[in-house]
Amino acid sequence: AKAPAAAAREMLQLVAAAACSASPYELLPLSTPSGALRANIYLPPADASDAAALARTFYRSSRFDWGSMVGDFTLGGHALCEADSWRAPHDPAWTEAAIGLAGEFGCGDDGATCPAGWRGAGSESARISNGVLGYEEAAPGGAFLKVGVGALRKGSCAACNSAAPDDLYRFNEPYAFAAPPSWRVNASAGGSVVALEHDASLPGGRWGYSLRRTLELVDLPPSARAGLVGGLVLESWELRNRGRDEWQIPFYSHNFWHADGAPTDERWSATLDGLDTAYYTDGAASWAEPLATYARAGGGDGSLAWARVVEGGTKIKANFAQPLHAQG
Repeated sequence: AKAPAAAAREMLQLVAAAACSASPYELLPLSTPSGALRANIYLPPADASDAAALARTFYRSSRFDWGSMVGDFTLGGHALCEADSWRAPHDPAWTEAAIGLAGEFGCGDDGATCPAGWRGAGSESARISNGVLGYEEAAPGGAFLKVGVGALRKGSCAACNSAAPDDLYRFNEPYAFAAPPSWRVNASAGGSVVALEHDASLPGGRWGYSLRRTLELVDLPPSARAGLVGGLVLESWELRNRGRDEWQIPFYSHNFWHADGAPTDERWSATLDGLDTAYYTDGAASWAEPLATYARAGGGDGSLAWARVVEGGTKIKANFAQPLHAQG
């Protein structure tokens, strides 16, 4: 007889293989108990040294957390955050080829540490890592860690100057891997909860981390429905330091929003729970349109309502302030 753990792994593999029959990538379908909300999570590899498993991995680049590829939502007849709605045709090795709730550990800027304005817990002057560990100590060609991504080679990106020991870390450039990440995946029998775990470290014991991410789809409680059809997507993270040196790292979900294959327009609005809707552009005007051109925000009630259609190719960026957390 098979051990329970081995049987569970085999069941997960069979479910994933059946689910991805229409996709070249390994995925796991999730659903609320009622089926009102459904989603796919594109699975990272259990063994990144297996070339065949790596080839079936939806995202295998060096920016986003490999365990955060959640999308293909279906809700009330709507299709949201679909896999083919961003950066088509899909290239798994490109840094931006993500989906839906894809998230990054870091501040979305160049440099091994976050720029001035990001602040650490308990100190206005604490250095905040841009998602990387051991970068500044690594020699050209040496390994450093990117949380959720694994071990990368310093100076290996096309825009890098590999001859410079202090070469700037470029968050949106593809780096070569010293060791791509392997993950442990555990899914509930009901198909509504999945947990993903990954850890990485560098020789010498100074730098290391372990990461656990849990995703659950739940039905709206009766008190919150009020005629609404839908559910909640609950994500939680546990990031632990497995090295000697202390560090602090921010995280953000990119939210690759797309609905029904159509441009975002005045039919859509959002509530930013717990956030003050005061915002600032953070110098993005050189490449982004002002949010106020397309949406109404800043009323203090957490609402963001689109006022007009967002044309194809339009780029908008706004940072929403939350004083209790690190911000930039």
